Amino acid sequence: MTAEIVVMNTKGIALATDSAVTIAGRKVYNSANKLFELSKHNPVGVMFYESVSLLNVPWETLIKIYRNKLDDHQFDTLNEYVEAFLHFLNENEYKEFMSKSNEENFIRNSLQLNVSGIHSDLSDLSMTLYSEYGELNLQNDIQELYIHHGWNYLRDRIQSLEEKKYIDVFNNSDFNLLIEKYGAEVEELIHKQFENHLLIEEWTEEIKYIVIQALLKDFPNNYYSGIVFAGFGSKEIYPSVITLKVDGKINGKIKYSIMPHQTKSISNSLGASIIPLAQRDMVENFLTGIHIEMQEFVFAGLEREFEGLSHTLTEKLKDSFKEETNLETIEDSITDELLEVYRRFNRALYHYKRKNFIDPIVDIVEALPVEELAEMAEALLSITSLKRKMSISLETVGGPIDVALITKGDGFTWVKRK
Repeated sequence: MTAEIVVMNTKGIALATDSAVTIAGRKVYNSANKLFELSKHNPVGVMFYESVSLLNVPWETLIKIYRNKLDDHQFDTLNEYVEAFLHFLNENEYKEFMSKSNEENFIRNSLQLNVSGIHSDLSDLSMTLYSEYGELNLQNDIQELYIHHGWNYLRDRIQSLEEKKYIDVFNNSDFNLLIEKYGAEVEELIHKQFENHLLIEEWTEEIKYIVIQALLKDFPNNYYSGIVFAGFGSKEIYPSVITLKVDGKINGKIKYSIMPHQTKSISNSLGASIIPLAQRDMVENFLTGIHIEMQEFVFAGLEREFEGLSHTLTEKLKDSFKEETNLETIEDSITDELLEVYRRFNRALYHYKRKNFIDPIVDIVEALPVEELAEMAEALLSITSLKRKMSISLETVGGPIDVALITKGDGFTWVKRK
């Protein structure tokens, strides 16, 4: 894990990253380089976070090879730099990186990860049912409950996946190719991973469908790489940021998707932007005035209380109603009103945050000199690092902070570099 940030206005763009990299979820080193010039001759930079490599090749290596190939070539827009980099990942002369076996290993590892995820969910479901009903029901009765709830779980997963679009570069033809090539292997994985009491034979096809669809429609948490491109094309007067999720290669195509909320362009209508990346909670706390965990706790508590309140009110007031009154209708009406209260509160909180916290900060950023952008970026990362240092969890943000400025006139300039 890591923390990175982009702060930009019409004058330029500041990039900042910490130096922490987590190995196997247990060991943290504070010496990683994650911020680079994408071109020695043009005002474009790049950062990465989450996974530090693609198909076992470090991102630092890939970025520097591409930088040498790019040399002094210019593109009109930042988007063209991104497209050229993706083309390089798909079409280069390095046999180890481009090998078919490298791609197949990635696919097999991803399928194994997806099978393990479903196994874990169904195993948790089984244990929950036994803990709740084990003392009152026969084992066969609990197994019937497991079959019922397990089928509902699989059906919900399938419905959720069918409502999702394929990741940008894939389509149904890719799904059919994977089914044809890896379908039998996935079935073998399922039978090897699942204990007899967890796997109902009729579920095999559904699980296989979920596992392969998820490979083409989802990015696994903490396994993908975030790649952040920032700067100016030769025909762009204002800076832009384009952020990608990248995760391996399937059917000869790099698996990637643009992250819309972390992709912004400064314009006459958008004069400034602050984009936190990876571990964003403390920066968002600063920007919005409330920590995301606190906000989620408040809304979850309200939802819980409102769910029970309509029934409680109906029960307490039922003696006051006429005999012919339909209590179910009354309860539904109260529920609808409480839901509307919940929605109004949600909207009011959003507008309050924008008016009193987000907009005033963005207005100030819009007027800052570029040097102040760099100071702000470093300060916001320092807050995140301090928070992790003061918590009992693994210190996944830390080490020296690297900061760079990119302007149209001066290009990529290091402000602070370890």
